[in-house]
Amino acid sequence: GMSSEFSEEILVDKLAKLNSTQQSIEALSHWCIVHRNEAELVVTTWEKQFQRTEMAQKVPLLYLANDIIQNSKREGNEFVQEFWKVLPGALKDLVSLGDDRGKGVVSRLVNIWEERRVFGSRSKRLRDVMLSEEAPPPLDVSRKRSRGSKSSKSAKTKLSSGGVAEKIVSAFDMVRAESSKEETELNKCKSAVKRIRKMEKDVEDACSTAKDPKRKTLAKQLEEEENILKQSVEKLKSVDECRTSLVYHLKEALQEQESELENLQSQIQVAQEQIKEAQNMQKRLNDDTPANNGASAAKATPASIAAMLTASTNSSMIMHSVLSSFAAEATQTSGLTKSNSSDANAFAPQYHHTIPNPAASQQFVPYGFGNIPLMPPGPPGTLPPHMMSNQANAGQQQSQQNPSFQPPGMMYFGPPHHS
Repeated sequence: GMSSEFSEEILVDKLAKLNSTQQSIEALSHWCIVHRNEAELVVTTWEKQFQRTEMAQKVPLLYLANDIIQNSKREGNEFVQEFWKVLPGALKDLVSLGDDRGKGVVSRLVNIWEERRVFGSRSKRLRDVMLSEEAPPPLDVSRKRSRGSKSSKSAKTKLSSGGVAEKIVSAFDMVRAESSKEETELNKCKSAVKRIRKMEKDVEDACSTAKDPKRKTLAKQLEEEENILKQSVEKLKSVDECRTSLVYHLKEALQEQESELENLQSQIQVAQEQIKEAQNMQKRLNDDTPANNGASAAKATPASIAAMLTASTNSSMIMHSVLSSFAAEATQTSGLTKSNSSDANAFAPQYHHTIPNPAASQQFVPYGFGNIPLMPPGPPGTLPPHMMSNQANAGQQQSQQNPSFQPPGMMYFGPPHHS
């Protein structure tokens, strides 16, 4: 598990074991942020490791720095300030000595930092400041906006709806960073597979003759092809992990959005019923004849009560804008024509309008959804708690609205005891 004690030795060991998977990066990032009071030592140790490690290992170290910077900013600027001192040097190294992948990663990260104003706003482009010959100016991170200006509730909602979006963006970045490797290795794989298939007939022929001299050369060729495939498979596994992570976060987001959509639609339906109800009552009030006692007062239906209970105020704007920009990006990168850009709407499927059955909606209640972690598919090993922030909320909404939704790792118990 993540040990709670902190020492430079432990950190060096963890940095040495770091790899490019999202799980590895987020776990170590979380551990460093927990020890934010050691920010200075964390960053100087990170820099030593970055200087002495081989090229391939520098990329995961940069991803780690990115994750720490972005996820620690909410609590304070310790890491932002410390990394500002060492990152420009590290990035220049990678740009001058690195391969295309390294340069691509630098370029993408600097874009993200500029877009999100991670190091505050400045007149010159972040790239020019970080990669110029002279040392970058000291960082001014005085908070422009006062902390308590916004109500904490809206800030909370923003964070929870931003969490999924950020995970998707960072998983998406990881996949993109691997994409050139993926293409190369897939092509190697396909060609090797073709060559092996072509050899089948020669192998048949050689095997039908007792001491065919071709046997030796064919066996040698097959061994070479086998090694090519093994190497490709190893390299493709890390791409596979990144894609698995992206798919997992997209599914998580989709479930959350479907749940939000259902809440929204039932709330609209409740509102429409109440409009009619209000109109009827106005009619009766404006009509002077006395009402007979049996007249029905406005009664809320069980369905409308269930809908009101589950209606959620969560904002899904952030998610929507992220997905639209993905769609736009995908359209550009695949070189589609304008007429095809309606594919962007693939992110907005049409749903049939249903009011949940109130009886069904009460059958399954997740028990203790706050403390049972959900596991993504993929390699074993638990995720750090900060990846879970959205889960509890999403799980709770789903269970009320959609009894068939059972996230992995959830335990369901019988109907609730409360009324």
